[in-house]
Amino acid sequence: MSIKKIFAAALVCTAFVTVAFGQTAKYPFPQNITYPHGYMPTNANLNSTKAQGWYDTWKTNHIVTTCTHGIMPTADDQTLVKVEGMGWAMIATAYMGDKVNFDGIYKFYNSKLNGNNGNMMDWKVTCNEKQGNGTATDGDLDVAFGLVVASWQWGGAYLDSAKVVIARCKTLIDQNCAAAGGLHVLKAGSGYGGCSSYTDLSYYTPAFFRVFAEVTNDPVWTKLANDTYEHLAKNANSQTGIISGWQDMTGKAIAGPSGNAGDDSTYNFDACRVPWRFALDYLWNGNEQAKAWCEKITTWANNQGVNNLKSGYTRSGTATTSSNAGMPFIGAWAVGAMANENQTVRNNLQNYVASQSNNAGHWYPQHTGNMYMLALTGNMWKEDLVSSVTTHLLTTAVVGGGIVDRSPNAARYENGASVRLAARPNSGWKFDSWSGAVTGTDTVINVLMNEAKSITATFVLSGNATYFNHDYEDGTAQSWYGRGDASVTNTTQNKYEGTRSIYVTGRTSAWHSVAYNLNSSQFVPGYSYRFSVMAMQNATALDTFKLTLLYTDNNSEPHYDQVALAAAPSGQWVQLANDAFSIPDNVTELILYVETSNSTINFYIDDASGGVSGSSSISDNRVPQPNVKKSSLKVTAKKSAVNVKFKAKNSGTAELRLYGLKGNLVTKASLQTVAGKSYSHTFNAGKLPNGFYIVSVHSNGSIEKSRVIMPK
Repeated sequence: MSIKKIFAAALVCTAFVTVAFGQTAKYPFPQNITYPHGYMPTNANLNSTKAQGWYDTWKTNHIVTTCTHGIMPTADDQTLVKVEGMGWAMIATAYMGDKVNFDGIYKFYNSKLNGNNGNMMDWKVTCNEKQGNGTATDGDLDVAFGLVVASWQWGGAYLDSAKVVIARCKTLIDQNCAAAGGLHVLKAGSGYGGCSSYTDLSYYTPAFFRVFAEVTNDPVWTKLANDTYEHLAKNANSQTGIISGWQDMTGKAIAGPSGNAGDDSTYNFDACRVPWRFALDYLWNGNEQAKAWCEKITTWANNQGVNNLKSGYTRSGTATTSSNAGMPFIGAWAVGAMANENQTVRNNLQNYVASQSNNAGHWYPQHTGNMYMLALTGNMWKEDLVSSVTTHLLTTAVVGGGIVDRSPNAARYENGASVRLAARPNSGWKFDSWSGAVTGTDTVINVLMNEAKSITATFVLSGNATYFNHDYEDGTAQSWYGRGDASVTNTTQNKYEGTRSIYVTGRTSAWHSVAYNLNSSQFVPGYSYRFSVMAMQNATALDTFKLTLLYTDNNSEPHYDQVALAAAPSGQWVQLANDAFSIPDNVTELILYVETSNSTINFYIDDASGGVSGSSSISDNRVPQPNVKKSSLKVTAKKSAVNVKFKAKNSGTAELRLYGLKGNLVTKASLQTVAGKSYSHTFNAGKLPNGFYIVSVHSNGSIEKSRVIMPK
């Protein structure tokens, strides 16, 4: 940036202190870059002046500023907005450095988010109402990319806003879809499409996904970018390269959400955008798969004769309509031709675009034309292609429970910049160390950006942290709730300790249960934790309680893992506990719940707790006994034996018992004792697995107990 531009930016920042970089774009239009890959158009009329004129006409025809919710980039008329047009509008205004319109359009977008649809925008809206149910993934993805471009242009909070939208869009990825051979699959919108049905290649922009991976440090986006070409290979005709609008997980052309198989299974007004979307991955990143497909489909298009091209084709190349193709189709092929080594193909398709004027007409050619004009003239870029100084990518990753704050907050930094990284552990975790480009144990470090760097912060569990410990003495359920038909109430009828417990009633199936949502910032998947819940039933002679963890895997499939099991005689409190339960890695939506094996009886729970594995949650009262007195036991364990030493409190017969983790009696022995004398007994433990055990001595109504860990 020149001294003159820096001075001007400083003045603007002074006048508008609430805006980080003022109104002036860091990379004002036009940039007119030459992409590192591909071939720039040679037609002198296909230039930034042409792109500016197209944009200005689009603004005149489709920017409405009278809506109180923000600026509307309209579609069919001056009252209607569609989400794909919203995304394109934000990309266009950001590249053009048009901050006023960008901010107004983003304000309107935020006013139309639907909390019932994952906080995505309803796909068709007016100023004051929605007109189409559901969402459309491509629009929100383009909005996210527009926000990234805005962060390059104006800095400030745009990058944080982009990350929020990117995170929402990530929920629309069906990861590692088995039906698609393990590929990541984009849903059509919130709640429909994806791995179980269909996907649309016109929603995939691999170059954008790679940018998302950079700014979020999330490899899910890189895999989605790479998997895009696997979906393409399944669907594209091997001779023409033509794809269908919608496809299933095997690549078969099928009807999409409209249910119109005749249109959705052809190269239609959805599919026509794909050459532009895929060409960017070659122009920016040199992706050879993008190049190969763009060459094939643009060569086919050129061979039809540009003036003969129609706005719909089967994948074998048969026209499905007599209507001429126009800008939505030919403009995308012209961008795709930038990857074609054949100069004639490039000239024929690009000369058509150069000859077009943006007259007031249907909204679709005007909106898509903005995208094509920017790409063709070297004005659709990513920051490292236009920055006048060398920048370096800083990638941070986390192992365990915590986050890494960076200041200043950016994905790339100028050569020589200093970046402050701070490790922030979640509750119950502590920072351990940095690894990668920087090593050490200081929680705050300064990183010199003289090259691309990747740094990992490792957090470890803090030892004996307890994340929840619920005794229900406050008269509430303390965030436990009923699953299924179950109801939960705080009661004084029965209790394990104190005066209160939770009573579970109304169950009509065994799985109807009392549940608690685990905080995933504390119970981080991939680590081991301890859980304990006391439970009691007085409805039947004997039943079995189960402590279960419900979670969702990467394919959105639920899993039900048993944490603990205990037999429960009537009227007897039993403990459901596991001191080292491992939560699988890469899972979400953790729900801990207590159920019965088969019955629908009412029951009670009390003293529920969970925390870091290592500090025992096994209660001495797992084996219910009356008249418990303070233990004088000394218990030691070796690899093959458990030695018990005690002082007899009574004369007579003393029974020594060894109980397992689930309250099961492992073995017992009897000794004749005299009050006040010391005794010793050794249990043979050669076949016992490692874990927690309970040793108790029963003598004339007196009970002494102790815990022991069996090493192996």
